[in-house]
Amino acid sequence: MHLARERVPPRGPLPPHFGGNGQLKLPICRDPVNARRALWDARHRRTTYRRKHGTAKRIRAVTLAAVEGRISAAAGRLAPDLTAYEALIAGLSVPRRKLSPDVLAMIDEPVDGPALALSDELALRVEVAYPTRRPGELAESSAPPELSNGNGNRPEASQGKGTNRLTARPLDEFEMRSIEFLERPLWQVAAFQLLVGVKGAGKGTYLAGLAARVTRAGQNVVFVATEDSTEIDLKPRLVAAGAVIERCYVVRQHVCLPNDVDDLRALAEGIGNVGLLSIDPVANHIGDSNSNSEAEVRHAIAPLNELANEISCLIIGVRHPGKDRSRGAVASILGSTAWTDTPRAVVMIAVDDEDPRVRHVQVVAGNRSLNGAAQAFRIDAVPVEGLKEPITLAVELGESEKSVDELIAAAGNESKSGQARELILDILEKEDVQESDALDARVAQAVGLAARTVLNVRTELREAGLIKAVPDKDEFGTVKRWLVARTAAPR
Repeated sequence: MHLARERVPPRGPLPPHFGGNGQLKLPICRDPVNARRALWDARHRRTTYRRKHGTAKRIRAVTLAAVEGRISAAAGRLAPDLTAYEALIAGLSVPRRKLSPDVLAMIDEPVDGPALALSDELALRVEVAYPTRRPGELAESSAPPELSNGNGNRPEASQGKGTNRLTARPLDEFEMRSIEFLERPLWQVAAFQLLVGVKGAGKGTYLAGLAARVTRAGQNVVFVATEDSTEIDLKPRLVAAGAVIERCYVVRQHVCLPNDVDDLRALAEGIGNVGLLSIDPVANHIGDSNSNSEAEVRHAIAPLNELANEISCLIIGVRHPGKDRSRGAVASILGSTAWTDTPRAVVMIAVDDEDPRVRHVQVVAGNRSLNGAAQAFRIDAVPVEGLKEPITLAVELGESEKSVDELIAAAGNESKSGQARELILDILEKEDVQESDALDARVAQAVGLAARTVLNVRTELREAGLIKAVPDKDEFGTVKRWLVARTAAPR
C-alpha cells in the first residue's frame, strides 16, 4: 500500500536531483506540498540510481533518513491544505498534538507519545479511516472537521476559487499587543534574540546573572549548553549569582535545529513557567546546515521565533564574532546575515577600553524597537561554598555612556588583522599600485603576521570592493605578475 502510493507521481516540478557524482542534492522544503513531492522524488531517484549502478554506496551525501527528517520538520508547520492525517498518508512524521483525541482513537493510537511516523500497519489504519487523495487535492468530505487546517481549528474562508490554499483575515479580528520587556532595553519577553561576544567577554557569566534574576522572579530557566561544563562552569556561576537552583534545568542531550523544536516546546511545557531558554552556542545546534548560507541558517533558527512566542519565553542563542571586528559590531558576526536578520534583536557584549574588568552590553540590531543605551557590568571573582577556586560574577553597574559598536570597531582596528587591513589601504592610497607579493611581504613584516594571513586580509578587501587585482601582461598577453590597486569605494 505504501509502495502503491509512492508510484503516483506528484504534479509540479520535482526539486531534488542527482549531481554528476551521484550525490543526492535536496533543497530545504518549507512548503509541505513541495515536501511531499520532494519525498516522493527522492525515493524514486534513489531507487533508480541503485538499480542502474547496483550499489547504494555512491549515494553518500544524504540518506533517505535525512531526507525524511528534513521533510518531517516541514510537516510540523502544516499549511492549510495539508491536514495532519494527509501528512501521515504522505509519509511525514506528525506530532500527536496535531491530531484530535477522537482521530487518534479511530486509528488506535494513544494521545501521549512521540510523533507519529507512517508504518505499513499505521498506513492501513489511516487509510481505512480516511481514504487517500492524490497529492495536492484539498480536503472536502473525507477530512474530519476538527482537522481541516491541521491544528484542530476550521480554516478561514478561501479568498480565491477552486483549490487555492491561501486565506486572508481582516485585521479587525486581531488584537494588538505591546512589546513586553523582561529587562528593558535589552531583553524582550516571547522573543528569540542573539547574544554575541568574543571568547572571554563574559557571556556565560552574564547569562548566569540574567538567569538568576529570572528564577528569583519565580520563573524557570533551561540551558542547552555544549561548550561549558555543567559542574565546573554553569552551576557554580548560577550559585554565585544567587539563582534559585531548583528552578534551573540543563539539557544534556544534543539538540538539532529545526528538527527538535517540537521537543523543546514539549520540554518547556512539561517544566512549566519557563521564562528563559539559553542555547550556547546556537551554531553547534544547526546540524549539517551551512552557517554561511542565508537559506539554511534561516531555516534552522527561524522556528525559534515562533517557539518563543508560543511558550511566552525569552530564547537566547549565543554566537561568536569573527576576528576582523574593524567594521563594527553587526558586520563582525560570523556567517550568513541571517544570523542577525532572523532574531528579534542582536545583543552584543564589548570589553571596556579603559577598565579590563568592565563590560558593556547593548542591542546592536533589532526589528521591533530602538536599540537603546548600553548597560554596563563588572566581572568580579567571588568565593562559592564548597569550591576551592573563586567563581566569576557579573555585577550590574547601570546605564553606560559608551557605544558597543564603537568599542568593537576600535578593538578590531587594534588587532593585527585590522592593522594589516588599514595598512594595505594606506599604502595603496598614498603610493598607488603595488605588486601583490611585495605588498603582502611588506605588510606582514610591519604588523607581525604571516604573509598567508595578509593574503587572506587582502582577499577580504577585494571581495568587499575596496581593492582590485590588475594583471600585468607581456607583449604576448601572458600574465607576468599581479598588481593591486585601490578602488574608489570608501572605507
